[in-house]
Amino acid sequence: MKLQKGLRHQIEPVHFLKAVNRCRGEVVLTTGEGDCLNLKSTLSRYIFAVNADQQEFPESKICFEEGDYDCIREYLM
Repeated sequence: MKLQKGLRHQIEPVHFLKAVNRCRGEVVLTTGEGDCLNLKSTLSRYIFAVNADQQEFPESKICFEEGDYDCIREYLM
């Protein structure tokens, strides 16, 4: 089952992406504009890191497998 939660503001992108690495399933960030970034993809991770540093994801949602909640819960609203 996929869960969807909001991403907290002002997270440390490097620590968040390390937490995503621990997830067994895919982790997808959907921006407020409707763009989807698979955070297991190197290109998507780069785009996320550059934009997260500039606080560019205010309306974003994270979609992930239920079993991966413990890996990333500290970054979720």
